[in-house]
Formats: sequence, C-alpha cells, structure tokens
Amino acid sequence: MRKGSNKQGAGADKRRLAGIRAAAGELGKILGEMERARDAVEGHFRKAAAANLARARGALETLARAAGAGPLLDVRRLEKDLASLVEACGELKTRKSKGRKRDVLAVDDLLGTTARRLELAVAGAAAGNLRLLSERLVEMEALRHELQGAVSERFRSRLEACRKVLGSLEQAAPRLPVRGLESVARELDAAVALGKACHPGKLGGKPDDLYMIDGFVKQAARRLEKVAAILAVRTEKSDG
Repeated sequence: MRKGSNKQGAGADKRRLAGIRAAAGELGKILGEMERARDAVEGHFRKAAAANLARARGALETLARAAGAGPLLDVRRLEKDLASLVEACGELKTRKSKGRKRDVLAVDDLLGTTARRLELAVAGAAAGNLRLLSERLVEMEALRHELQGAVSERFRSRLEACRKVLGSLEQAAPRLPVRGLESVARELDAAVALGKACHPGKLGGKPDDLYMIDGFVKQAARRLEKVAAILAVRTEKSDG
C-alpha cells in the first residue's frame, strides 16, 4: 500500500509541476504582450504630446509676429488666456509630484489646452506673457520627460521582478513540498487569469489602457512576490 501511495504522490507532484511550468510559460507570454502594448500606448501619448507642443509653439510664434506688427482684436481675451496658461504651467511645475501617471496625463492635457487656446486666439497680448509662456512650454517638455521616466522605470522594475521569479521556478519548484506546489500554482493561475481578463492585444491607446496594464503588472508582481517568498523559505530549510 505504501509503495502505491508513494507512486500516486509522485505522479501528482509531476502533474503539479507540469501545471506550474505551463502557467509560468503562459504568464511570461502575457507579460511580454503587456510590455509591447504599453510601449504602443506610451508611444501614442508621446507623439500626441509632441504634436501639441509643436502646435503651441507654432501659434506662439505667429502671435509674437502679429503682436510685433501692430494691435489685433480682443486683446483682453488673449491676455486672460495667456495669464491662465502661465499660471497652470507654474502649478504643474511646483506641485509635489511622485511621478505618477496622472501627472504625465496632466501635463499632456495642459499641452493640448495650450495649443487649442493659442490657435483659436485672434488677439494681441503683452510681450512679457508671450515670452513667459514660451519658457513654460520648454519647462513642460522637460517635466513630461522626467515624469514619464519615473513612471516607465517603475513599470520596468516590476516587470523585471516578475520575470526573475518566473525564471527561478524551473530549478526551485521541484524542491517544494505538496503544500508549496499548491500555493505556487494558485498564485500563478490567479495572475494568468488577471492577464487574460485585460486582453492586451485589444488595447487601443486610451489612458484607461495604461492604467489597466500597470495595474495588472502591479498585481502580478505582488503574487510573484508571494511565490518568491515560498521558494525562499524552502531554500533556507534545504541550506540549513
């Protein structure tokens, strides 16, 4: 009876290990799809921000030439718009930022608003505000680059942590007891299910897509942290 039980147990362990390998492979594939989808979404936002910046600078140059040539209509309206935009740039610059996605999107929104207001303006304005807004646009470009770097670095760090744990499973998983194998399988299966629910191949470049991708990788990293902890406990016991 004992030999039969041992054989059944060994067979079950092999099936669990096979399931873990399959789930790890599937999760690795999903992470790759998420990375590619995120690159596409970031590229979309980066191009839109660059286009808005170019539009704003072009409108500023036109206004500066027109203001230099003589007075235009509705001076008060443009003066008010310019002052408001300068103030908005200053608020974004001085705000205590943690490099969050909302900060990047806030800069993008401001660039779009600036471009629209300046293109629609048919008025002259004080040279001081024209100069200040031109300087603020340079600052907004640098701020966006800095914020985007922080957001991307956080994503890359989590992605790399996930891949590191997945890469360690092949050697570490066979040394786990039954309970450990079941826990690892449970965490991997849950992460795979989350990834499938996101449908990374169908993401279309909206702000929500960026939040969805980063949210998934954050949750996957947390689950794989648990897997790493399970593997670490077993390794410490075997080393002792």
